[in-house]
Amino acid sequence: MEHATLVEKYTAAQQDWLDRMSTLDATSTQWDIVLTFRDLLLSQTNPLAAAKRIAELILSHPNVMEAYDYTLGCFLEAVEFFPSNNISSLLAAFLATLAGLPDATNQREEPLLWHHLPRFSLWLRERMNGPEAYLSRGDSPETAKATWKNINTFVAILFRDHGTKFPELFGPLVTYAFATLADALESSPRSRLGRNVPLHLPAAYQWILLAGVEVYNAVKERDNEEFWSARAGQLWTREGVRDEVDEKRWCFWMYRFGELKADARLDAAMNWEAAQAELRMENLAIGWNSES
Repeated sequence: MEHATLVEKYTAAQQDWLDRMSTLDATSTQWDIVLTFRDLLLSQTNPLAAAKRIAELILSHPNVMEAYDYTLGCFLEAVEFFPSNNISSLLAAFLATLAGLPDATNQREEPLLWHHLPRFSLWLRERMNGPEAYLSRGDSPETAKATWKNINTFVAILFRDHGTKFPELFGPLVTYAFATLADALESSPRSRLGRNVPLHLPAAYQWILLAGVEVYNAVKERDNEEFWSARAGQLWTREGVRDEVDEKRWCFWMYRFGELKADARLDAAMNWEAAQAELRMENLAIGWNSES
């Protein structure tokens, strides 16, 4: 499907939702927000202009946080819907630009928006529950796989491109890399997650493809007395430190990708992705150790 057609479909879905909520008219703030996102997605405006326009719309609404929450929902709908790495990069640039705007304040001069993007982490966390969450709402396996891949693509790019500038806001997003890799690679084939490996693997591959360097650096550069953590699956049974993410767990994930490159449950494209992920992870580990 052509990109312009996808944008039209996305815009129509937002219009339908607003219509059902009885908040759609030619002058509504919510509809102006949708149109601004449409223009951004069609490259008819840039992330800076879009962020300034969205901020203006939100702050002009009688209920600022209601308009802000609607913006987050509309934004994340786009994140989940579009399968393009370029669009994910565009959306990440928009969000980082919004976070970089001068903070708005309330009447008591207390920060209101934008630097901390209040509630963004909560909204995102509610959507980072694996493809099973999309299956439970009635999506087909193919749609669940694609949506899970799309949102992880966005988060990986947001962490890679903007985590250094906004370390408190976007730096911790690396935890989603660890959780996504663990869910895709550590589950017993007989478990629910294990049976759903074909739905999980493309998202895990995106993390290695798009942000492998940054994720591996996070694993290596963590203080020796303090580890990142991710809930361990049945196949990761290292005694005493099950949830810690360190170089040994990275190597285990690399080994699992190696196993999956010949797994008959996967199609040829996913077998290839698993092989590429294994090779990239190995090269990152070799490169780091040769520099140490």
